[in-house]
Amino acid sequence: MKHIDLNLLIKFIAVCDTGSFTAAAEQLGVAKSILSEHITRLEKDLGVQLLARSTRKLKITEAGQTVLNAARLAIEQLHTTVQTVQEAHHQLAGKIRLTSSLDYSNCILTRQLADFSKRHPNIDIEVIASDEQYDLLSAQLDVSIRVGWLMDSSHKAIRIGQMKQKLVASPAYLAQHGTPTTPSDITQHNWLTLTALSNAQWTFTRDQTQQVIRPAGHLRANATLVIYQWLLLGMGISVLPDYQLQGDIDAGRLVALLPDWHLPDGGIYAVYPANKHLPQRVRALIDFLQSTSTQ
Repeated sequence: MKHIDLNLLIKFIAVCDTGSFTAAAEQLGVAKSILSEHITRLEKDLGVQLLARSTRKLKITEAGQTVLNAARLAIEQLHTTVQTVQEAHHQLAGKIRLTSSLDYSNCILTRQLADFSKRHPNIDIEVIASDEQYDLLSAQLDVSIRVGWLMDSSHKAIRIGQMKQKLVASPAYLAQHGTPTTPSDITQHNWLTLTALSNAQWTFTRDQTQQVIRPAGHLRANATLVIYQWLLLGMGISVLPDYQLQGDIDAGRLVALLPDWHLPDGGIYAVYPANKHLPQRVRALIDFLQSTSTQ
């Protein structure tokens, strides 16, 4: 079996990722003509055509896609192995990129990461705080902290905590509009909702009894932080995670409603790519988040 130059595979990945020899050459800091020669050499070494070249654009062949997938995995495994060996003999170091929702980042994650950073000062942490769901591989993220219920995914997930949903309103709103005593009463109030949940049904359970409602209102937003502020301003009634509300409930700024009725509990998960071996520093972070989160 002929030896395959790892550097050629790295250059092939760069061409596929950028979509052109010109962009890849600029990224790698080599001449376009030299890069083209290197890809041709790789094709010769493998005995297959990897790229269908035309004047308009590049197209990855079926064989090229197979090689690309295998090359990504091999290089990632090699990179992870080197990091694991280095970290086993030194203090944890390196970079961790993670994403989390705005509300969870604000209420929980910032404090946890501050404590983790004090323990591991040589780890460089970058947080992408956003309610957008990122593709971990294309965004080059090590881990995503997700709250609620996981959809089917090709990623792996570790449960690090629990999230309870609470129905709340401000004292001022309740004084003006009255306090609901059953879930069906909620439909008579202004419902503050996430845009994505505008038409959602909510199932409340008490003992063996269920009530399913579809509340409506005239205020909606794409982030729970906006809903939270509207609640404090007395604009309506809504459901948000307990970690976002408990301090305000304890201080009397918000009132927990229908305490005998319950909404389904959700989870808090650390999600990471299934085809990537976790570096020791990322595993240490997940373990720390798990030990400091509400179970």
